Amino acid sequence: MKLLVTKWDLGVGDHLWLEDSQPSDYIDNVVCEGCRAEMVPISQIENSHGAIGLRTGYCPTCGYIKRIRNLPLDWYKEHFSKRWLKRREEDVVENIYLFERLKPYIKPKGAVLDIGCGLGEMLLAFKHLNYDTYGVEPSEERGGKAQKYIKNVMIGTGEKYLETCSRKFDVISFFNVLQFVSDPFYLLGLAADKLNDGGLIFMKIGLFHKKNSFCQFSHLGVIHSSLSLYTFQMLLKEKQLVPIAYSEYPHEIILKKDTDGSALDTPNKIVEKMEIKDIENHVGNSLNIKWLRLFKRGSCKFHGRTVYLKSTHTIRQMLPVRFVYNTSSVPILLK
Repeated sequence: MKLLVTKWDLGVGDHLWLEDSQPSDYIDNVVCEGCRAEMVPISQIENSHGAIGLRTGYCPTCGYIKRIRNLPLDWYKEHFSKRWLKRREEDVVENIYLFERLKPYIKPKGAVLDIGCGLGEMLLAFKHLNYDTYGVEPSEERGGKAQKYIKNVMIGTGEKYLETCSRKFDVISFFNVLQFVSDPFYLLGLAADKLNDGGLIFMKIGLFHKKNSFCQFSHLGVIHSSLSLYTFQMLLKEKQLVPIAYSEYPHEIILKKDTDGSALDTPNKIVEKMEIKDIENHVGNSLNIKWLRLFKRGSCKFHGRTVYLKSTHTIRQMLPVRFVYNTSSVPILLK
């Protein structure tokens, strides 16, 4: 399906912005890191000459969704270090959400590591209860603020921290983090290796098809993937991680390291595979396909943002969705 993007309206004071990029700067990677299968495209951003920028793919084997054409990792490292959430004004305020979610399962003492800790608000709740607190944050600005309140905060990537860290933890948290890294399977595996027996991993993951815009997701380059328990199944068994708590929306998973393997069977209801038909249903609803088919024009709105679309032909095949711009560059949505 080919859609001409005629205009973006971002909300006043929005912390997201569109930035021009060149198709020649992008790199292809069509291999699924979870099961090594070849992925198929479900959306792409094109210029007026048909050159492709950001492209998103689906793994027919495990249902994993990720960018299969993206800007280089060094570009993102610089972005997260220097520009990440620079347009968002925030104060450092203790946040008890993570502690409350883990309270039924956590030990009264221990070491807590928050990967992507931001300003350190989640760690403050643990610090005030006398846990040993550690954090990692790629943003120099946000990490610098966290260091004023949490002594053991490193500015850098979770991968680098876990690769070089010599200690183990009782809790490792990924609060809206895994979808922003290039290889969440590798990062989660590193975390499992740094977990004490009986320790916990907390994951909060944004789902692209739950209360989201397919158009925005397809453009938002800082998000590398969309994950589910199904895509992690093989890794969980390998690393002896047991899901002990699950919420579909918000998509939250608590894993426990269980070396005796007594509870590695996960109920089928929480490991459903993402299928192509699920993506097509989301695309149809998110992009108002019925309206586009009738009137050849339409718009999609999400969180105060509006994208105006025009259909240039009769819509028959839903995927991949080709978002086309009448420019030589290709836009990428950042925050």
